[in-house]
Amino acid sequence: MVSQKKSGLSYQNVATEFLTNKSTVHRIVNRWEHDHTLENRLRKGRPKKLTRRELRYINLMIKRRRKITYRALLGAAGGRVSRRTLRRAIQPEWKRKWLSVQRIPISNETAEERLQFARTWEGREDELTEVIFSDESTVQNRGNNTRGWVFRKPHERFQRDLVNVTAHGKPEISIMVWAGIWRGGRTPLVIMRRDPAARRQGYSARSYRDALTEGLLPFYDGTRRFQQDNARIHTAGGTPEFLQSHAVEYIDWPSHSPDLNPIEHTWRLLKQKVIQLCPDIQDLKRNQASIALLEEIMTSKETPPQSKNWKRNWLRGTPCRRNYLTGL
Repeated sequence: MVSQKKSGLSYQNVATEFLTNKSTVHRIVNRWEHDHTLENRLRKGRPKKLTRRELRYINLMIKRRRKITYRALLGAAGGRVSRRTLRRAIQPEWKRKWLSVQRIPISNETAEERLQFARTWEGREDELTEVIFSDESTVQNRGNNTRGWVFRKPHERFQRDLVNVTAHGKPEISIMVWAGIWRGGRTPLVIMRRDPAARRQGYSARSYRDALTEGLLPFYDGTRRFQQDNARIHTAGGTPEFLQSHAVEYIDWPSHSPDLNPIEHTWRLLKQKVIQLCPDIQDLKRNQASIALLEEIMTSKETPPQSKNWKRNWLRGTPCRRNYLTGL
């Protein structure tokens, strides 16, 4: 090619004669003129420790066993590379190793019921967002704290005021709350009261009906349907009859489906806000003053669902929760 080009032929004519393209001829001629050789240049930097064949084998192992450990992959590489090198090598294909999502065991019948429920509302998302979604949640002074991010220096890693204390054991204070949300409105956050007549003086269907009387009935005008899950206090103890007597129309909710309820966004925001407003929540003791303080914080205007910023979170989540079941 070089001699033909030096004889005066054009790049296109040389490419036609050698049955190749013009860019290949141009690249070979330039390499000869600059380097006086036709061999490829040496690659810059250190050579890769894993060959293409080894990398293909490692990626195949990951594809077949998604829960394989880095230790097993390092063993497959013969121990010639470090964990950091291995992570960089598989990053273009797998990005990173993710923490697997937790879920409760679901039978085939329950999965089919959940799928049929989601398909029933397909194309009716606007109607679904008009439903009053409700649920209970438990706020505790231990166990609700989330991991926090702090600015620190390397030697301050274990400094007392910079670590996230994880409390183990039974919480001192545990308060159950109820609320309902819909597009354009919300109920107040209701502090549920324990039933003295219930076993262990816990929460019963009577506690739930009292919460509905305080939080739902003053706002229910019959233009929306009501949502509740299949918890025992919702389906027994006269609760269905209570709803019928007050002409409350409720939708059939599939079993084991708290993940379909968009109010879960609100509970997460509520617990985060409580910790923000009461950083020393773990130090609270079980007494009337501490319980009153925690209830006052939860029902303040700064915490969801009383705050004005909760709507954008659950409205965005409503169609997503349905779509992930139908595969849309």
